[in-house]
Amino acid sequence: SGSSYKETVVYQFVKSLGVTVIDRDRTILNGLEIDILCHDHKLGIEFDGMRWHSVLYGKDRNFHLNKTELMEEKGYQLLHIFESEWDDPVKQEIWKSIIKAKFGIFDEKVYARKCLLVEVESKIARQFFDENHLAGFIPARHYYGLQYNGQIVSMISFGPSRFAKNENEIYRFASLKGHSVIGAFGKFVSNLKLHDYVLFADRRFSGPDCVYSKFFFSKKILPPIWYGMEVGSYEPKNRLNFTKQKLMTAISNYDESISSIDNMLDNG
Repeated sequence: SGSSYKETVVYQFVKSLGVTVIDRDRTILNGLEIDILCHDHKLGIEFDGMRWHSVLYGKDRNFHLNKTELMEEKGYQLLHIFESEWDDPVKQEIWKSIIKAKFGIFDEKVYARKCLLVEVESKIARQFFDENHLAGFIPARHYYGLQYNGQIVSMISFGPSRFAKNENEIYRFASLKGHSVIGAFGKFVSNLKLHDYVLFADRRFSGPDCVYSKFFFSKKILPPIWYGMEVGSYEPKNRLNFTKQKLMTAISNYDESISSIDNMLDNG
C-alpha cells in the first residue's frame, strides 16, 4: 500500500525494459538502501514518498543529496522520483521517458541539423513544456523550437535572470517525450548566441555529464532547495510560495521571532 506499492510499480516498469535491476540494494553504499539499482548502466533510482521523505520523518536537508553524491563517487547517477510526480499521469509519462533515455531507449532519434529552428508562441510553449518537462512551463521572453516533419521535437526558453541583475538565463530546455534530438542543445546555443547565459540543472535527474556541461565554462553546485507541503495532502510546492510576506498572510498566528520553516511546521 501507499508509496511502497508505487515503488514496486516503478521497479516493475524498469524491469519491463529488459534491463537487469536489483530491488532495494544495500551493498553499493555499505548498508544505505537504493530502491532500484542497475549496475550495467551505472544507474540508481530512488522513489521518494512525500510523507516519509519529509522533515517530519527525520529526513534533513541533505539526506537526498548525500545519497546522490555517494553514488556519484562510485561512478553512478541517482535519479529521485517524487511520489507526487508518479501520481500525476503527465509527469509519470515524462519520468518513464527519462528512465528509458538513461537506458538508451527511444521511440525515435532525430538529428538537430535536419530540424528547422523556429520561434514559438507562448501558448504552444506552455503546452510543450507542461507535457515534456518535469518543472513545467514558466513565462519567458523568448521561446524557440526545433521542427522536424512539421512537429516540434525540442524547445528552449530564455530571458533575463530571475535571480540576478545584469544576467540572462535559460529557463527551460526539453525534447519531446520518447525522442532523442541529437545536437539540439548545441544548435540552440550556437544559433541563438546563448553562450553567456546562466542555466540551472536539477540533480534529481541531471547527472554530472549532462549535455549542459559541454557548453558552459563554469559550474557551481548550489545547496538543495526545499519544498513545502500541507500535512495530509503532501503536494510539494516550491519554496518561493512560502516567503515571509506570503506566510504572514496565510498564517493567522505568524511568529516573526522564528524562521519561516518553523512557522510552517508549527502550523501543519
